[in-house]
Amino acid sequence: MNRKQRRWLPALLAIVLLAGCGDDEPARKITGTWDLVGFTDHGVAGTATGSATFGEGGDFEITGEVTYPSEPADPVTMSGAWSQTGDRVTLTTLTDSGVWTVRYTGDQATLTLVGDEPTNVIALCCRDSGIK
Repeated sequence: MNRKQRRWLPALLAIVLLAGCGDDEPARKITGTWDLVGFTDHGVAGTATGSATFGEGGDFEITGEVTYPSEPADPVTMSGAWSQTGDRVTLTTLTDSGVWTVRYTGDQATLTLVGDEPTNVIALCCRDSGIK
């Protein structure tokens, strides 16, 4: 390789790398059944057990228990309609509606309520979801 060819090599390599960074991975959806593994209520983290199901038809249900430090387990029951646009999931119940950001890491999804800090966070682990 001559000197002139070596000067173009870094530029060519950069073009190839940038071309490979396109957004050709389909957007992940929260559709499916998840294990409820954590719940944070305004900055207070608790351990959680139960499940969350996000149906293809736009319905959702979260049932289980959350245990906060030094407190007995609290039941969690939430159901209603859901929709997702990009990394935002809107959960609507009979009494409330909220927009949550969703972040996927491996087989886990973390939903964080959009709003003032500290906020609410729901931690889910894949059981039978659309992110496989």
